[in-house]
Amino acid sequence: MDYPVISPIAGHGSIVNSKYSRLYNNPLFDYLSEMLPKEIKDSFRWCELVYSSMPVVSNSIRKLVSYPVTGFTYNDDSDKVREGTKKVVTAIHLKTALLELGTDRYIYGNAFRSMYFPFQRFLKCRHCSQLTAIEKAKFTVRRKNIELTCHCGWKGAADIVDKTSYDIEGIRIVRWDPKQFDLAQNPITGKTRYYYKLPAPFVAAVRRGDITVLADSPKLFIDAALQGRNVVMGNNFFHSKVNTLSGYASGWGISPLVPTLKTFMYISVLRKASEAIGMEHITPQRILFPQSSGSSDPSVMGSMERWRSEIQLALDRWRLDPNYVMTAPFPTGITNIGSQGKALSPIEDIKDARQELAMALDIPPNILMGDATIQASTIGLRILENQLTPTTESLQDFANWVIDMINAQFDREYCHVELVPFRLADDMMNKQMLMGLMGQAVSKGTILESLNLNPDDERKRMSREALSDHDAQKDVETEIQKREQSLAQQAQADAQAMDTGHIPAYNQQKLIAMAQEQAMQLLQMPYEQRRSVLSQLQNDDPVTYALTKVQLEALREDAKGQQEQQQ
Repeated sequence: MDYPVISPIAGHGSIVNSKYSRLYNNPLFDYLSEMLPKEIKDSFRWCELVYSSMPVVSNSIRKLVSYPVTGFTYNDDSDKVREGTKKVVTAIHLKTALLELGTDRYIYGNAFRSMYFPFQRFLKCRHCSQLTAIEKAKFTVRRKNIELTCHCGWKGAADIVDKTSYDIEGIRIVRWDPKQFDLAQNPITGKTRYYYKLPAPFVAAVRRGDITVLADSPKLFIDAALQGRNVVMGNNFFHSKVNTLSGYASGWGISPLVPTLKTFMYISVLRKASEAIGMEHITPQRILFPQSSGSSDPSVMGSMERWRSEIQLALDRWRLDPNYVMTAPFPTGITNIGSQGKALSPIEDIKDARQELAMALDIPPNILMGDATIQASTIGLRILENQLTPTTESLQDFANWVIDMINAQFDREYCHVELVPFRLADDMMNKQMLMGLMGQAVSKGTILESLNLNPDDERKRMSREALSDHDAQKDVETEIQKREQSLAQQAQADAQAMDTGHIPAYNQQKLIAMAQEQAMQLLQMPYEQRRSVLSQLQNDDPVTYALTKVQLEALREDAKGQQEQQQ
């Protein structure tokens, strides 16, 4: 995708048509415009340079990215599921991954991610079908194939066989370089295909048989490196991008740093000028000269060689002893060349350009400079919160995509997560004062509204919770009475069932058997269908749902143990 470039307007006449007249007669054209990137990937490199060389930019991005990344809440009623999800989130360092995603979104305008799941790689002999771990195998890479020297004596092309590992610690979130991608988008449907160009060092490592990349790189990338083609990314791919204009609808997001590029170049020019001024004009050059007294000329009255030698000797002694008192055969004058650096330095212009650059980043200056006075600006805080909300939603979507990918790969039931709603530390003092006045000069409704809560909704929720607590207490008392009276009735019902062959609806053994059968059926279903059936079962029969979940976990653990023994 090309960025629009303002072309100079041609004038008339031989003088007007010259290069410089076209340059300076166009009010929309300047020297720095010639240096702006014309391609999207060139802009990525410029944005990297801006981020790495401008402290005001890197500091701003870190603050914007880290502020909305809070803790996680887990959307499931089961303590076991929540605890399992917490372990996975910790093992894959999901919070760090969200910070990295936000950084890439802000620098490149795009963030590409994939999930890497651990596996064990083997080479299969085409003659005897024996599997050999690639770390222990004798092989070479030749003619776009991996040739194995097998124990059976056969030597030739081998097949790659990967066995899935269920080690959660081995999961990685792959962070792709957007400069290596080419995109093809349908402008009508918006559907985009992603083509990844393998880095040259990776291709070279594969073709020379480097075990570092051959042992655990996905087979898709190994084949692409051997065959010299790009990789078409599939379902295991997540693209998060910054919103852009319809005129740039090519699948790419445009980096928020693009508006700062020209200002960055301008600052670089000023810095270069300041450096040149500092090298030449900061340190003054002192000149000593024999000064005439009255109408006499020192060069006529005495020897200049003697004056020079005595002055040089006096300076040498003064450097050794700062208290040395110098003498001169003639009156001596001194003058300085340079020392105008402070007056010539464009420091004020640089400050103005930095402020303009910060404004282009859309960050309140008080936040950037760490000034606490922003807490008194309700409008500024609201604008910043609304600005960060879309970023938070994108980060949360990515976190749940990661959970879904792990569930589908490992056949698990980890729950979705949500970021704890971030609240700007705005007017905290005012809120504390309002809470102190609650019930005296301030109503509860005013307090709730200051916390972005609806008073009517909160009253309804409190009523429902009070009624629910009352009903739960009554249910507990009733259940205790039933259990105390049910021992004899249960024994009688069991005896009757043995005589008549009729099993009561909530017989313990019958329920366990039904749950086992239900769990075995669920294991045969796809992940999304199984999740829907479990949700419906939870609503219809909570008891059967709880037993089925237990049996489902037990069957998964048995299957995992058998697979590990086979490996």
